[in-house]
Order: sequence, then structure tokens, then C-alpha cells
Amino acid sequence: AQLQSSHLIVCTVPLLCSLLRSVCPLPMIGLFSMTHFSRAQVGVGEWGMMHFAEMAKNTDQNVFATPALFLSEMSVLHIAVRLPTVRPFGFYNFRDVVKNLFPNPFAQLFEGTGSYPNSVIVPRSWAITETSFMKVLRYFVEGVTPNFPLNFTIIRTFNSEKTDVNMARNPHPGGEQLSDLMSREENVFVEGASMIKYRCALMVPQHPHIMTAYEIHSVNLPIFMPGPEWLPRILAQMRAGSRGPADKVVLPGGYKPNTRPRPMKPPFFTSGVVHVPPSISQFVLFERKYSYGLPGIRFVHSMPDLLDGLLFDDLPARREIMRRHNEAELKPVMHWYRSAVLHLLSGPPHYFLGKS
Repeated sequence: AQLQSSHLIVCTVPLLCSLLRSVCPLPMIGLFSMTHFSRAQVGVGEWGMMHFAEMAKNTDQNVFATPALFLSEMSVLHIAVRLPTVRPFGFYNFRDVVKNLFPNPFAQLFEGTGSYPNSVIVPRSWAITETSFMKVLRYFVEGVTPNFPLNFTIIRTFNSEKTDVNMARNPHPGGEQLSDLMSREENVFVEGASMIKYRCALMVPQHPHIMTAYEIHSVNLPIFMPGPEWLPRILAQMRAGSRGPADKVVLPGGYKPNTRPRPMKPPFFTSGVVHVPPSISQFVLFERKYSYGLPGIRFVHSMPDLLDGLLFDDLPARREIMRRHNEAELKPVMHWYRSAVLHLLSGPPHYFLGKS
């Protein structure tokens, strides 16, 4: 009843859009970056893909877009519909106070920016919990002389006998030494709006269209991320890294994917439709897939390169560059949203459950 009293649906999960459409004819805006389906029963994913294609074609009732050029190109191959590319801004950050930030939320840096100047935040990612990246980083941090001066805050989830996946704690405001964090299992949650307080973010994305990258950039937080020759070797350790028989796939550096893949697939992209060898898709197409061609993101190539950036990069200057970029980029995005809403809400009365 509450859904039917609404005038518009905003959705970020393709399969959920299909399910909502089956019970509700409300107009819908969709900006998709999340997985299409995960552990779906046989046939559900295929049904969702076909139904989603029909919804994407029905532009009288649905306006869909994707945050990355790579996904837009994949949509052409998979559903024969090219979705526009629209940059996400603050989907989860500042949701309770966002109306007070307009008309220009990027006129200046947000209040509280850089309040934790000695703490690096590590956003949640399967690549953080399933690979050796953080363990190797700990080895390098502990080997620094004199002691490494920065603390870390790791957003993470454990599902074991020692932890309850449904319970999480707020981290220490100033972060903790990496060795202390890595010595225990815990679930840690950080409000999106609090990310402005940290020195910078260390991000190891689990897939090329992760929404977190855009969310972090929306709060003008500098990002460090492994570059194209390093990231594939990290992702090869993930259970979701396999795209085919492990004995036939070799990644750069001689690494092979884990033989226990997690059936987690992004929108429009299944290896049964278009199969690209991981060595090509992860390396040659890196910039097209990880289309974070945004100022403020620095690709690092080794642990020493990473530590050097964390310590010595001019982060205040990068924040200001990010703010100016976001200020300029928000205008066309808001134009797209306004146009989408006007287009959908000016449709025939039957789009509103038969009410005018």
C-alpha cells in the first residue's frame, strides 16, 4: 500500500526492478551498479535479463542508466539497448541532510573534512577479506623505521563462530595500528557521511563498477588504488575470480584463479554471453572497466609506492581538485535527473495506477 501511494521508484538493483514491475506499474528511475543476481536458481538470471531488456526499451515508463562506460557497452551486447552513463553522486552519503546542501553542495569542502588526519580508511571489499593484500601491507608497515605514523580503519565483515554478521561496531575515531586491527576478527561499519573525516581511502575494488568509488569521490576523499599491473594479481586470489576452467586460465604473473568461484555476476556481464580472457579484460581493458578517470584517484604500483603516497602526497590540494571537479560534474547529472523525472511524471494517467 505504501509503494502504491508513491509516484516514482528509484532502484539500483536490476533484478529487483523486474520484480517490482511485476506487481507495480509505477514509473521507475534506475542507476545500476550492483550485482544482477547472486546465487540465483537456474533460469532466474536469464529471465531477469530478458525482462530487464524489455523494461529498458520501455522508455515511457522506465529511465535506466549505468555509472560506467564499460557497463553501457556491455548492455549493448547483452540486451541490445545502450544505457546512458550517469555519474552517481551521494547515493548513500548525506542522505538525511542533502536537501540542506543545495543548490551547490560542492561550493566548499564539507564541514569536518580531514578531522582524522592520521587515519586511512579502507572501504569494505571482498578483495580485502579474501586476499593477502592487507597481510602484505601489514608486513611493509611494520617494517618501516621509525614506526609508521598513520593509523587505519578497515570496514569489513566476518562470518565465523567468533562474530555475528548482523552485528557491527563503530571504529575508534582516530583509527588503530594496522597490526592491532589485523590481529582480531570483527565487523566494522562506518556511516558514509563520516568518510569526509579521514586522511584518505585505500581501495581495492572487487569489481570494476563498485559504487563505493563514486560515493567516496563524492565526499572529496583522495583515493589510492592498485594499478593495472597489480590489481589483476590481487583479484586472482578471490573466489569470485574464476571465469572458466582454472587449468586453462592464467593471469599476468602466472597466477591462476581460485577454483571455488562465487556465483556473483554484475549487470549484463556473464561469461556465457561474452567471454574475455581475464588477462586481457583485467590488464588491457583496465581503464575502460575501472572507469574511475576521476581526479583525486592515484593508481599505485607497489607497496613502497603506496606507502610513499599515503605519507607524502599533497592531499589537501587533491581534495580541492576533487571538489572543483564534482562541482562541475554535478550540473549535467542533475539535468539528467530532472529530465528523467519530468519525462516520467508527464506520462499518461495509467502510469500512476489509474489515478490522475
